[in-house]
Amino acid sequence: MLQDCEKDVRLSSCSLISEDDDIDNDGRLFQESASYEVTTTTEDLMRRKPNVYEMVDEHKQNWTIEDEEIYTECASPEDTYAVCNDDVGDNLEKTGWLEKQAPQGKAGLFQKRFVKLDKEHLQYFNSEQEIFAKGVIPLSAIKQVMVGTGDSKFHVVTTVRTFTFRASSVAERDDWGYMLQRLMRMNRTSSLAALSMASGSGTTRSGSLELRGYRHRLHVSLSNGRLWLYKSAQDMKGCIGISFINMNVTSSKAVDKRGFDINTPWKTFSFVAESEAERDEWLTALSEATSEALSSMEVAEQVWANKSNGFCADCGAPFPDWASINMLVVICKQCAGEHRFLGASISKVRSLKMDKDIWTREVIKLFQTVGNQRSNSFWAANVPPSEALSIHDGTEKRRAFILAKYMERKYRKVHPLFGQQEQLNEALCAAVMGTDLLETMALIFCGADVAHAMEVTSNFAEPTRTEQFLQKELIFQNRLNVINMTGPPEQTARLKTTKIIRCGYLWKTASLSKLPTERRAKEDFNQRWCVLEYGAFSYFENEKSITPNGRIYLQDILSLAMNGPNTGVEYGFPFTLELSCKNERIYLFGSDDAEAVRDWSQSLAKAFTSVDPAVPNLEGFWRMGRLWYWDGQRQRARQHGLFALRSSFLNFCFPSSDIDCGNGKDADSSWNDSLNLRKLQEISDQIIEGHQTIVLVEKRRTIYMQSDSRLDFASWRHAMETASLSSSLSLSHQQLTELDVPVTVHRCVEYITQHGITSEGIYRKCGRNSHVHVLLEAMRSDARAVWLREGEHPVDDVANVLKRFLRELSEGLFKSNHLAWIRIAGIEDVEEKLAQYKVLIKELPTVNRATVTCLMDHLYCVQYCSHINQMTTRNLSIVFGPTLFQTEGRQSQETNVVEDLITNYRVLFKVTEEQMKTKLKNIDLLVQMKEGPTIKMAAGDLIIEVYVEAKKPENCVSLKVSAQTSADELKREVLYLKHTSTDIQDSWAVFEVIAQGELERPLHYKEKVLDLLLLWGTVQEHKDNFLLMKKNVSMGQMKKFLADKVVGTFKNRVKYREDNSRFLSHRFQDKVILLNFQTLFLFKDEKSLKPEKEWSVLALKFYIGIRKKLKPPSCWGLTFVQEKQQWLLSFNRQAELRDFFACLLHFKYDGDVWPVGSTELTRPVQDHRSSNRSLIPLRGSEAERTNLRDSIIVVDPSIT
Repeated sequence: MLQDCEKDVRLSSCSLISEDDDIDNDGRLFQESASYEVTTTTEDLMRRKPNVYEMVDEHKQNWTIEDEEIYTECASPEDTYAVCNDDVGDNLEKTGWLEKQAPQGKAGLFQKRFVKLDKEHLQYFNSEQEIFAKGVIPLSAIKQVMVGTGDSKFHVVTTVRTFTFRASSVAERDDWGYMLQRLMRMNRTSSLAALSMASGSGTTRSGSLELRGYRHRLHVSLSNGRLWLYKSAQDMKGCIGISFINMNVTSSKAVDKRGFDINTPWKTFSFVAESEAERDEWLTALSEATSEALSSMEVAEQVWANKSNGFCADCGAPFPDWASINMLVVICKQCAGEHRFLGASISKVRSLKMDKDIWTREVIKLFQTVGNQRSNSFWAANVPPSEALSIHDGTEKRRAFILAKYMERKYRKVHPLFGQQEQLNEALCAAVMGTDLLETMALIFCGADVAHAMEVTSNFAEPTRTEQFLQKELIFQNRLNVINMTGPPEQTARLKTTKIIRCGYLWKTASLSKLPTERRAKEDFNQRWCVLEYGAFSYFENEKSITPNGRIYLQDILSLAMNGPNTGVEYGFPFTLELSCKNERIYLFGSDDAEAVRDWSQSLAKAFTSVDPAVPNLEGFWRMGRLWYWDGQRQRARQHGLFALRSSFLNFCFPSSDIDCGNGKDADSSWNDSLNLRKLQEISDQIIEGHQTIVLVEKRRTIYMQSDSRLDFASWRHAMETASLSSSLSLSHQQLTELDVPVTVHRCVEYITQHGITSEGIYRKCGRNSHVHVLLEAMRSDARAVWLREGEHPVDDVANVLKRFLRELSEGLFKSNHLAWIRIAGIEDVEEKLAQYKVLIKELPTVNRATVTCLMDHLYCVQYCSHINQMTTRNLSIVFGPTLFQTEGRQSQETNVVEDLITNYRVLFKVTEEQMKTKLKNIDLLVQMKEGPTIKMAAGDLIIEVYVEAKKPENCVSLKVSAQTSADELKREVLYLKHTSTDIQDSWAVFEVIAQGELERPLHYKEKVLDLLLLWGTVQEHKDNFLLMKKNVSMGQMKKFLADKVVGTFKNRVKYREDNSRFLSHRFQDKVILLNFQTLFLFKDEKSLKPEKEWSVLALKFYIGIRKKLKPPSCWGLTFVQEKQQWLLSFNRQAELRDFFACLLHFKYDGDVWPVGSTELTRPVQDHRSSNRSLIPLRGSEAERTNLRDSIIVVDPSIT
């Protein structure tokens, strides 16, 4: 954005305002912190650039302002301190209201503006609350600041125009001038920033766009992590912007064929491009800028510590932020694209900013030690001046140069032992024992066998020197070097740089920046000639085209999927190939020919994984790619693995510890493990250490998976969710529990056991057909997402859903062997009959056998209560005989089979006497709860529901609580059941959520949970309340605030309202609150001595939030309640609310706010999910809840 700032600068003077400053007729000049002398342009500087391979520091010497010059020329010690003290400079900022003269020379017309000055910009806003400025003046664009005589104006002069501001007084004007002086001096002393401005390397894209709601087209520039908006091309050249958007808080999406939106937490900007292609280019650039803005500069700054690494090793561009970690060169973004074309087996390209995991301490030290200058002394020892690459060269020349330099190795310094393989290998083994890293690199890339050196470095179990660490790392990074240059240079130069693997026509649609949720028409696809070559997948306008329309580097592909009728996903064409890439884009290629798409997917999979085509078996996959994985139950370290999704099975394999997964052949080429996604207890996503994480909860383990891309994560999440659903009416294709019972059967059986076992005529009464149909379809779609709740789903409807589900199975519960079951029912010898029944049960498939067992267990419990529900064994047999055998029900033999199975349930299904007693005791307890006036039960028998992180059915956890269970104990038990890491910094807490989710209150860690729940049961208005457990993100800051402050009082201005007041016209009014120990006072204003109201903190309940219908003036609100009265406080900032709430908790609980010590679970807790006992939820009428509360027995542990 600062491309016009083409100056080589040199500090010549440094002075602040003083009485000796020159005064002319127009005003007094605020001297800039440095004056500038133009000695040469940027083009001259680039032409004068030394040989890039020598990497001398001439650039930096020309652009550096030495600190000694500042110290000797500053006017006073105070000025020296202002310039030199970095801590003070970093915190310099000034804000306030000024009057700004209107543009177009309207003299005398001033407009009030809120002005903000920081170390980078001078910005002005319409109001103090606005986030985006009305105008931005970078300090680097300011040439001088002039002050008028006798008034409070000052003028900010830029190359484009002069801005005039007026302060309220001369003193305030001088304050603004002094602060501008200091910040401008700091801004000028950054040599790196100056060089970046001069080269224009920070701008990744610029152009003219239409902003909806704005009269004129804007000039837009994407530069250095910000999107700048300018009124005109002249303003963009002079760097005078309207506003800028920080890309680290944005997300972008397409909204129509030419339009796209940039979303921020505060505002959405809607732009319109000239064409769909231009829109896609902007979306790609914005997505990359957002990813880069969220990255870290820590690694880059360490690598740039070697001055030669501050310039690209190939073209000399400043501040390169990519590197080839095996070739030890730091490169710019443009050159990195060509390196990726070489393939991962030649050049392993990684980002200095985003690929944090690869940059270990040893790798960083390796780059600091070698550096681009030394690397190029090998790679570019013989570059003719005519073939040298510059920063201005185009793509074709850049590609040809990089292919010649690294693939053909045309310019390298040939080792004296080149061509003598045995001597090369011996020399490499000797070199890794020494200190010369450049010698080791020369031997590797002149053909020495790295495997020999790996044997040597493997003995460095405890390296004694830094050089040994680095030698080992260099060998490790080149262990997969597949091109062995053993021939003479002439043969090397003739190496083929491209190898066509597959080519042909496919239909392509525009790349997507989000998941394709809508079906696309064939008209949205265009025919393209596609070529899969060594390292890249390219698509052309036609087979005669030379220049590709686009290229996807295989190294950038994160996952690929084959969509078709069998996967349940179709986009325009019946068969499509989907590629998800690191640039947050999805590419779709379609065809009517299933064979063609399958062949393309197989070829891409083999090229992408670089594994042997035979193993692991990649045929028939729906989606495959690489993900980060760890097993939470076994506490394994995170590792990269290859995943392939076939039907409902997720297969994965992992490399051995010394193989770089993704860049070479896996050590173990068979699938290590697999998961049946239809048997998962839970599939969800969480944020873990700032990364989106797929969480798969299985019977005995919890698996966590992460992707390197937000869009790829969403693709995998969607694919796994789809694969986990029921795909047909076959019993084996249903979602299953851990006991292999269909979730639909399990949910219906559990619900009827709890809520319908005493219902007269259960299973004989007909439910409402429309409701039954809707509920059955929902369960067939996703049974895990359907949660049956009392009051919402009548038991007769649920009973009919179960019967229809079993009756409409494609193969029936007893498969096709109906005649064998009927024949056995006619055997008179009971022992013989039972023996043959056992044989048939054993021969059933696993899912069928588990379903029969579950169903007969349930029907046995139903007939046990036949004295209430009138459903005897015979009645149940009459109902379920035709259902299970899928007949008209005219034959008594089918009824006899079901009757035999229910009557002999204990014998046929091997139920012990102890299990039967427990089961029947639970049934008696349920019956008492439904019909008895009171219930006697020991403490710990009540079951409650707690939601984790969000109120979603899949996030619900059911567990026992006693009358003595505290919020802290409840939290620890839930974390244990969810297999969640309980690091103390996570600050988990239990919240009471009321008012349909608009208000919430963190429970004190000693607060008794059951007392709160029983209160809900006695008040009708609390029926929608629930418990939510989540991380209290403010806890750390609240603790710090209380630790730093001697808490005695807290005073703040707020907006106040009494919820049920008739005299305040339902408006919030400005008030002042004072919290003095355990009393809260409300004053009219800061001068008032007598409070309007006062409350005892001990008698109040405080809820975070204010109901939306009350129209609070800000989103930072607090509702406090006493009996049925409510009072509302609205704060201007989140920090004010947080600090006030911290003081409230401190006073209310006398300083005992949080538990001391680790929150980790210290005792085992029973996992109720695997229990066979029916849960007794705390629900029902007010009378039932009251009876429950009164009948709880608190058991003293000492009695036992």
